[in-house]
Amino acid sequence: RTPCGVASATAGVRARMSLIVETITWSSTEIARVLDVGSGEMGFYTYRVEEGTGCVIAGNALEPKLKYNKGQTFADNFVDNPQGPELLRREVEQRFKLASAPASAPGAAPASVVMCLTGANRQILRDNDDGRARLEAFLKKLNEMILDFGLVCTAFFPSGAQEAMFELCATKFVLEHGDLELPKGEGNGFTGTLSAGSGSSQATLCQDSDSSQVHSIPVGNRTPVVSMTVSKELFGEDRPQSRAKAIALLCAGAENAEETQPAWKEDDAVDPSRVELWGELVKACCVEHGLPTEQRGIFVGISAVFYAATEAGCAGVLLGRDDFMTRLDRRCAELLASAEPKGRVISNLVLIRSIAGFVLHSSAQIVCKRTWKMSGGDTELLATWTLGLFLTRAGIVA
Repeated sequence: RTPCGVASATAGVRARMSLIVETITWSSTEIARVLDVGSGEMGFYTYRVEEGTGCVIAGNALEPKLKYNKGQTFADNFVDNPQGPELLRREVEQRFKLASAPASAPGAAPASVVMCLTGANRQILRDNDDGRARLEAFLKKLNEMILDFGLVCTAFFPSGAQEAMFELCATKFVLEHGDLELPKGEGNGFTGTLSAGSGSSQATLCQDSDSSQVHSIPVGNRTPVVSMTVSKELFGEDRPQSRAKAIALLCAGAENAEETQPAWKEDDAVDPSRVELWGELVKACCVEHGLPTEQRGIFVGISAVFYAATEAGCAGVLLGRDDFMTRLDRRCAELLASAEPKGRVISNLVLIRSIAGFVLHSSAQIVCKRTWKMSGGDTELLATWTLGLFLTRAGIVA
């Protein structure tokens, strides 16, 4: 078997090849090991097809993600840290349980670990030569350490549009095979997904059974709580409202700033006036980046949308748009009034409320669900973009 992105098992050939790959494929008989490397945390997942039943089995899906050090990125914690390769090796060994079960037999071609980098990692490690060189050097050192476990790691950067399409694919799969029954009748069909992460947010619409529309904005729930390099996606002069709001909120009014500053701390109380400006920035991004609006039907909220619903006490419940927004508003107001140090939680509530209010028609409904029990067994799946990546790249769905 040839691991994805690797043409030879020999270290010499691997050293001459780029470890940053453009495409990913798996066979339906192998175990897919995925590192979901986000802007603020990392998930460790395995996927496989169960022999005999054909059921998709996910491993580690319900385990807590690895959070980076406060205020740091994946590059800070690992890529640019001299101890980074060893730190990640330990996590890979522990979370994939490799000490008791190496990934491949001695002498066999190494199995693959795919490091999927999203959010701010695209800007930091993909979009410039220096970042890619640093990542390549990090992967080379990491691979020297994990080869004894029968593994080799390659990096894959899905675009924001690909990430959203994979999320939609996963959601369609769990809706078809899972434990949630949507109401019947005209206007009650599945329309699409709302999703958000640390550095971007998406609305993905079903056009028909085989196609979809992906819409994305360059803000996520960490945007107001971390420093980041000023990007043209958020600060471009072709989007004047987003630029003006971003400069006011994230750059203290400085038009020529090269880096943003946190509007508030991730684990501190929040000034309500700054929260209002954050909501205005999200709405400006929705308008100027062309997110769809007045969308009818039923939406599924996943990723950070689910966490917002959980915080508001309405996860897993099918709600009308206005009821959903009211519950998010109520919880946000409670946190602001109590001065609880939940800066990122408040950021996420406002982000999701703003997106839902823009995208959904007043007649639309939304259910936010994370864990789906598959019909005909005890298997549980999370409707994450990495599940969609596996389903498509292993040829399980089109």
